[in-house]
Formats: sequence, C-alpha cells, structure tokens
Amino acid sequence: ILDQADFEQTYSDAWDYKLKSGTGVYGIFWDKSKLNGLGDIVIQRIDLIKLFWEPGITDIQKSRNIFHVELMDNDLLEKMYPQTKNKLSGKTFDISQYVYDDTVDTNDKSLVIDWYYKKYQNGKNVLHYVKFVNDVVLYATEDDPELEERGLYDHGMFPFVFDPLFKVEGTPCGFGYIDVGKSSQEYIDRG
Repeated sequence: ILDQADFEQTYSDAWDYKLKSGTGVYGIFWDKSKLNGLGDIVIQRIDLIKLFWEPGITDIQKSRNIFHVELMDNDLLEKMYPQTKNKLSGKTFDISQYVYDDTVDTNDKSLVIDWYYKKYQNGKNVLHYVKFVNDVVLYATEDDPELEERGLYDHGMFPFVFDPLFKVEGTPCGFGYIDVGKSSQEYIDRG
C-alpha cells in the first residue's frame, strides 16, 4: 500500500518540511477514483499553514473541528461543481500566505474549505465532512444517504497525522531547527 501511494517521496517531503517548520503533517485519504474505480489510499504531505484546529489541544484527534483550506481556480471549480456558477466573485476571507519572490496572483481563485467535524450519534463519535466555497456547499456527508449515519470513515478519526520534531506543550505542533538556531544566529550577528 505504501509503495502504491508513493509514500517514500511523501515521507521525504514531510521530513524536509518538519526539519524547517517543526511539524510534518500527513493526510491519509480514500480516493475512490484510483485503481480504475476500485479505490485506494492516498497519503499526502499537508501544508501546516492551510490547516486549522481547536486551540489548546495536544492531540489532534481531540479537536472537534479541523479545517483544511486550499486555493482553486474559479473556472475549474465551475466545471467540477456547476452549482458554483456565478457565485465565486470575491473572497469571504483571507488566509496566511508564504512570501514569494514572484507575485502570486490569486484574483481568479477561491478558497475551498474542507471541514472535518466529529458528531456524537448512535452512541459513538462519527466523523463528518463538508466541502464548501464561499456559502456554496459542494458536498456533505450528512446529505449523503450512504454516509449520514456512519460518517466519512468508519474509524471516526480525522485523516491527519501530526509528526512534530521537538514537541511544544499545548499544541500538536513542534518547533524545527530554524527555531533552535534563530537565537544563536542573532547572537552571532551582534558579535
């Protein structure tokens, strides 16, 4: 399964990110289109700047909600989800972005939000999922007859695994070597 998911490259990318920013995050999802419609697991490195969770927790599974935000081209969104036609003008909110040397144009793009949330039903925690852009719901497990009772995944866990380098109390994240060396470099620069 790991070979089919090209996990070696994902692991390498996550470690590179983890050494710099302190935490590697893996997203483990089910892709029903893989293997000619049979479906298979997909493991991806998740950019921490695009992920939001409940403050003050150390175990990501204890958060009630997790939001994953991604920019997508409006024309592509309208082709994939016809219900978004003429509803993608303007942004409802902004997210942090990396500072690039090149200008990154985000004018004809919209923020697509994947909202994972846990709901107590039938005596257990069930993981539900909503994908939306602006105020348009693209998909919701609670609206899907097959998943409204059982949720997105039978295990009821968020599909994210946090792998911190140096753990920090009160958060599922850690700090990396840039954080460790930053103070030392400041003292070297002063000397």
